[in-house]
Parts: sequence; structure tokens; C-alpha cells
Amino acid sequence: MARKSSRPHKKFLRDFSLLIKNIYIQPRVTRFFYQAKHNICLEKYQVIPAYQFINDAGKSIKKFPYKGKSKYSNLYINGIMQEGKAYKIKKKKLMIKNIGGTIYAGTPIVIEIVEFRLGYRDRSELNPKVIMEKGRK
Repeated sequence: MARKSSRPHKKFLRDFSLLIKNIYIQPRVTRFFYQAKHNICLEKYQVIPAYQFINDAGKSIKKFPYKGKSKYSNLYINGIMQEGKAYKIKKKKLMIKNIGGTIYAGTPIVIEIVEFRLGYRDRSELNPKVIMEKGRK
């Protein structure tokens, strides 16, 4: 019984590497800022509406970007990153769980949302016919 080679086919690798060279991942970071107007007691669940935050351009927002599979968020209170289990971000509000302590008036609260998108250097080269033609050269 003849044994099949365990090495991948060279042509497949060449075509695949041509495809990969044209794809890149582009991160996009957005930040939202809020300054506590009064002391916030964290002995109970607290909600801060999205409209109280401003974006990087200093403009008010109505909602936070949807948090999907290719996004993640961080919450900073007074410059300290918080544990993921300590808060939830919904479209129109930040919810901080009852973790104890107090956020004092004037303390900055920052939400950072990082999104990853796929980009293509040359879309025409993603066409399988173009890949095959380049592979023949």
C-alpha cells in the first residue's frame, strides 16, 4: 500500500501565501470620556447613560458602538483599568456592578473600544483567476 506524502502541495502554498500577503488587520480605537459630577457609591449597581460621555473629538454621543465579535472594551476609572466582570457596556449605558468603594466627584472615567477590521491591499488580486495566473508565471 503506497503511503501519501504528508507535505502540503507546493502550488497550494504559493497561491495561499499570495492571498495572505494582500490581507491585513486594521485596529480602530475609540475612546469615550466622562468626569464624575458627584460621588458615585459602588455599594450598589450604578448606571451612567451614554449621552453623558464625550468622544475623542469632544462631542457628545448618543450611544456606544455595538460590541461585537471583533471588538473588545476596557473601562478605566481614574486611569486604572477595571476587571471585565466589574462592568457592562450596553448601547446606551455603562453599568458598573456593586464592587464596593466610591468614585469621587471629578474622577475621570474612560471607555476604550477596540475593533479589528480586515483590509485588502489590492482587491483584484483576491480573484482566484488572478491568483492562478500569477502562480503560472
